[in-house]
Amino acid sequence: PRRPYRQRPAAAVDATIVNVAGRPVRQLVAAQQAQAGVNRLHWDGRGTSGTRVPAGRYIVRLTARLEDGQQVTRIAPMSVRR
Repeated sequence: PRRPYRQRPAAAVDATIVNVAGRPVRQLVAAQQAQAGVNRLHWDGRGTSGTRVPAGRYIVRLTARLEDGQQVTRIAPMSVRR
């Protein structure tokens, strides 16, 4: 699944997939520099161990840290269908 997001201004981004219970499934990016504008996250539907996750609902947790220390976290639903 792919998830577009808009970033204003440029920031260091962490993106983690969690299950509906809030447990981390996989970290997609850590402290990756995202440019201002539309960016995209791509998840191959696999957990940290590399195995395919079960079909179902998941949550993308995206945290952006600006140079001045401000931090913003957004969450968005994501579904895996098999």
